[in-house]
Amino acid sequence: MSEREPRLAIPLVDAGVPDSEFYHQIVDSLFNLSAVVDTVFDRVETRISDETLRVHALTDRISQCQTRLDSLTTNRVAFKVEHPQRFPITLPG
Repeated sequence: MSEREPRLAIPLVDAGVPDSEFYHQIVDSLFNLSAVVDTVFDRVETRISDETLRVHALTDRISQCQTRLDSLTTNRVAFKVEHPQRFPITLPG
């Protein structure tokens, strides 16, 4: 991913508060934890789908190359490759 995702944080529960506030903070922390877990799994699922698309694209390219290779290997027609000499030979004399 080119852009950085914001950090996920879960606030801590204060121990020096009355019981009712303590339980309220615990419930809030659990809701925050649930939201963070959902966010993490959403990111993982998104990444998996992106990578799956990349793998399918590569598989298609490999299949196309294999088809071209098969057509070249099954072709029984001879062909001649001609090219200019890179370093012509000069004969002495």
